Amino acid sequence: MGGGGLDLKPTRLVNEALMLQLAWKLVSEDSQWTILLCSRYFSNGRPIQDYFKSSIWCGIKPHIATVIANSLWVVGTGEKIHFWIDNWLGEPLVDILHIDPLVYINFTGLVSDVISNGALSVPFEVNLISTVVSMCSLCLQAIETSDHLFFQCIVATSLWSWLGNSLPLVFDVSSFYALLHSLPISCSSQLKDIYLAVVVHLIHSIWWARNNSRFSSNRVSLQAIQVWVHSLIGMSGGLSTGKCIVADSSILDFFKIATHSRLIKDVVSVCWKAPTAPWVKVNTHGSVIYNLGVTPSLII
Repeated sequence: MGGGGLDLKPTRLVNEALMLQLAWKLVSEDSQWTILLCSRYFSNGRPIQDYFKSSIWCGIKPHIATVIANSLWVVGTGEKIHFWIDNWLGEPLVDILHIDPLVYINFTGLVSDVISNGALSVPFEVNLISTVVSMCSLCLQAIETSDHLFFQCIVATSLWSWLGNSLPLVFDVSSFYALLHSLPISCSSQLKDIYLAVVVHLIHSIWWARNNSRFSSNRVSLQAIQVWVHSLIGMSGGLSTGKCIVADSSILDFFKIATHSRLIKDVVSVCWKAPTAPWVKVNTHGSVIYNLGVTPSLII
């Protein structure tokens, strides 16, 4: 009271603080209500993203991520700590190893699974996970990132070189932005569609080959990818509504794409006959509508 005012806190901040407290109790306590909510709204230690009609859960859910991000597990028996997802090393293992969420969504191991006689006993397979899970599935020589997979991997560079040698075009594969801006601007409309199809289908085919190798253990050969890309570009070029010019014939023949030539109006032959004297005939090159028109540029 000495500083003036009633020292009342905004109700919004008070509500957020209480929700954070509930969120903390939900992830850290074993009371009856936390067990009930976790069994209904959690899966594998993380909140389920589906919508649930609940006034209580809708208020707590947005604060769960804040609690988890600012919490660190103290390892005891490890029976409640998820080995891959929970933060018990200063950072979750899935973040340290850059494991894709679509991959680790099915990881269910607990820290208690790797504790033997009070000490960590990590299996050999887990020791290799940092190099196996994040390794490029196509070349098996480097950590897999978007830039490496689509532009730097030996498989990707071979594919870009193959198409670059087949087309009168140099692909700038330093980044996605540079790649799109390396496509020519001044060319026929059908050729523009083909160039765009080249980029889309090649990137898609690299991703397709990567997924086959990683999830099906079915490695796709470089020649098979080239045949696949060639056929896809050919189909896309055939479906194009653009028009081509004569200079595009070599590219169209390479992908076996039918030409979509521009329509040319029929040429009408005109027989010129000299006038009889004393008449004079004036032939002009231009057009006139009423009193407006292009001035004659040629008089014969």
